[in-house]
Amino acid sequence: MRREDGVEVIFVTNISDAEQALKNRTVLDPQTMEYIDLPDDEVLQPEESFKVYNGPVTPGEVEGLVWQDKPTLKLRGESLILVNQAGRVLWNYVNRQDYP
Repeated sequence: MRREDGVEVIFVTNISDAEQALKNRTVLDPQTMEYIDLPDDEVLQPEESFKVYNGPVTPGEVEGLVWQDKPTLKLRGESLILVNQAGRVLWNYVNRQDYP
């Protein structure tokens, strides 16, 4: 999602009915091959989300991780993927909106 101040918030959400550890999980931008490793000690309960921020934020001001200083998803069709340690794609998100 994109906040009104231009900050991009990526939600990594547990959509299962069991708790899921984020250990050895990475969010990857396949357009640039930039990535961020998610915290090994974070465990999500069902429907719980972990947030990753891109844009002009200060790490102490947000709950989650700050990744890049600008949003990654600008054009329709760009994507982010969640991968495990073996590089297997766990989830693929495709942007459906253009941002200025």
